[in-house]
Amino acid sequence: MLYFIGTKKEEYMKTFEELQISEVLVATLNELNITESTKIQELSIPLIKEGKDIIAQAKTGTGKTFSYLLPILEKINLLNKNIQALIICPTRELANQVSDEIFKLTKNLRDIKYATITGGASYEKQFKQLSSRPQLVVSTPGRILDHMERKTINISYISFLVLDEADEMLKMGFKEDLENIIKTTPETKQTLLFSATIPPFIKKIATTYQHNPVFINTDNGDSNVAKIKQYYYDVKKKDKLNLLVRIIDLYQFDSAIIFANTKLEVDEINDFLNKNNIPSSAIHGDLKQHDRDTVMALFKKHKIKILVGSDVAARGLDIEDVNAVINYELPFEPELYIHRIGRTGRADKKGASFSLVAPTEKSRLRTIISLYKPVINLKEIPTKEDLQNVINVKNKSSLDELISNNKNSHTTLALSLLASYPAEQIIDALLKNSIIGDREYPEIETVKNQKDNNRGSTSSYDNKDKARGKASSSNSQSRDAKTFIKVEINLGEDVFTKSSFLEFLDQKLKIYSRHIKNVKTGKTKTSFEIEHEHYRYLVKANDRMYFNKKVIIKTVK
Repeated sequence: MLYFIGTKKEEYMKTFEELQISEVLVATLNELNITESTKIQELSIPLIKEGKDIIAQAKTGTGKTFSYLLPILEKINLLNKNIQALIICPTRELANQVSDEIFKLTKNLRDIKYATITGGASYEKQFKQLSSRPQLVVSTPGRILDHMERKTINISYISFLVLDEADEMLKMGFKEDLENIIKTTPETKQTLLFSATIPPFIKKIATTYQHNPVFINTDNGDSNVAKIKQYYYDVKKKDKLNLLVRIIDLYQFDSAIIFANTKLEVDEINDFLNKNNIPSSAIHGDLKQHDRDTVMALFKKHKIKILVGSDVAARGLDIEDVNAVINYELPFEPELYIHRIGRTGRADKKGASFSLVAPTEKSRLRTIISLYKPVINLKEIPTKEDLQNVINVKNKSSLDELISNNKNSHTTLALSLLASYPAEQIIDALLKNSIIGDREYPEIETVKNQKDNNRGSTSSYDNKDKARGKASSSNSQSRDAKTFIKVEINLGEDVFTKSSFLEFLDQKLKIYSRHIKNVKTGKTKTSFEIEHEHYRYLVKANDRMYFNKKVIIKTVK
């Protein structure tokens, strides 16, 4: 049975002492300048301490990691040499973030050991971690199954199983793997499930594998997304890169994430920005883990102000201080729009999102509006005059600082120049070498024949679309219909399991598991179906070496 806990904003802000967290952990939290709990922490910590199974509907950035780590760390038995807590995350980025939080919290609990085992990392290092008899293990589904098959890990004695961002794991195709993992764990364990949404499979976990779980919903209607100012621009696809430069110059972001749908777009955007003297960095699966960690560390410290990434690469990022999110292209799945823009406006800070919408993307925008009812206001494309005004303000600020700090060391020369020339002529000549140079902004064409483009919020736009009738809807659906190609690859159980095959497609080829179906793994080959538009990414692996084997991909009937 599921129990529901209502949430009212004024009920929160309890201290961790009030939640009866141990003195040593409270002291550690104080050192981290954390003194008050979040909604999810106040609701879940007492229940976990009581031994309850829970399903918590909570988004990234709400403090959910501490919600389960604090009570678990308190219950670790140092005399027990078995793994006592298993935390499963959808991506290595999120797993590494959870490990970072464990590192912070165990600063004064030196005897507690933990291991992080994820795809893309050295097996030898993981073997060493597991041989040290850790009490906590953080893992991704594919890698833990690999270790289970190698018999290098034993999870049959765990007391806690945490499924973090469970809905993301389902989207990535790990449903079967999660069931296999859960079946290996003891029935007596406490299962803690955290998810932004509650799809049917999560309800199945509740009824099949949990014991009278308590359902916690922290969404009280005033989520971060509702507070984010959302805008979109009508723009032709060919003008998107030039518009992107105008937006960045206009708003002068201290920290912004640009989302693209493919790795190719990520690289194209990143290269274009750098060629236009806008420093940015790309994050994608082809980067080595060390390089990804370096990029993220620099971005968090604002040494890199612009980050360009795909949904796959940026999944699991938890960064509090992001000024804005820019959708270079709207995602194909509406919920990804919410996930993307939710990375700004955190911790009660202001946030904004900007979407560059080409005519072919209008149906995606309408779908987002109909499902989530956001207010997305249409923005006029910044003019050259708008941009020049911003540059002038920035230059004046720099010059004000320069003049106010000047020590008057060239007074004699200044008076001599004033005696020979008008002051305006002197200042204009000096400014040519002192201010930010004018950027050449190529012309951007106005999108014509967009009858549904109102000049305000998209609510009236949505109503106009509804008035067009069912014919328009059916036409849109037929355009969005997906066709699949059946293919075969000469990699099978000799090199990986089904789950690690999905990781291979995700991390090496940038193919999300939602774009494939009917995966059948044999001893030396794997067959599956892939969406037609993503087949071009798959064939890039043809004749390349993976797992010391030349890859051969062919279509089959």
